[in-house]
Amino acid sequence: MIRLEIPDKNIRVEFTGSRDEVVANLLKFLTNVYPHLSIVSKIVYTPDLENLLTSISQHVKISDGEIIILDEENKTTENKILYLLAGCYTASKLGLREKSSMSIEEMVKMVSNISKKTIQNTLVELVKKGLVLRQARGTFEISTKGIMMLSGGIEGESGSAAKPNLTQ
Repeated sequence: MIRLEIPDKNIRVEFTGSRDEVVANLLKFLTNVYPHLSIVSKIVYTPDLENLLTSISQHVKISDGEIIILDEENKTTENKILYLLAGCYTASKLGLREKSSMSIEEMVKMVSNISKKTIQNTLVELVKKGLVLRQARGTFEISTKGIMMLSGGIEGESGSAAKPNLTQ
């Protein structure tokens, strides 16, 4: 939990929450106080945990640090991995899991009917697309681009950042 206080001549503003929440609220405050900063908010993307949770909640559940993929039979291997890593990311942000990354061995245990080799090959493709980041040997996490895609892009923006159909 972070607490940020901004004392000014006329006002006192305080933000509390996670790092991401404080940064997002600070940016909103600054763009309201300094309207010309709204231009910056058009290109700066800060992952919105609440929006991500809403987007993935029908696809994954978290229990005791384990990520459970729902309706697996109707998802591609790529989608299963993205949802698994997004669940891992959110679990770490919520303090339910120590790390936001996951090893290939963990993925094999949490995804049914997919071989280790298939997961490895799919991860190579996801890394090439920029949706997943390779951390250490055999350890991966979802990238900001992956989070943005699963969250449906930036609020208020349409077109190229629209949420893709990931349930195929």
